[in-house]
Amino acid sequence: MEPCPSQGANFFRIPGTTTCLRLSGRVRAGIDASLGRTAAPVQGRVSVDARGDSALGPVRSFVRIEAGAR
Repeated sequence: MEPCPSQGANFFRIPGTTTCLRLSGRVRAGIDASLGRTAAPVQGRVSVDARGDSALGPVRSFVRIEAGAR
């Protein structure tokens, strides 16, 4: 994958286009063992940041998806 330093750290260019993407995310887990109840809360998040140029100027799309128990 070709890097896109003009868009910032961790962006890469989609082959054959001028669009750059950055994918990121995290997973968090823990244990809740209070008052005889045991649970393992897990949370996850995925982010996609797409940037490119158009005839009208820069175009940016950003999507973040979160799921899990808190």
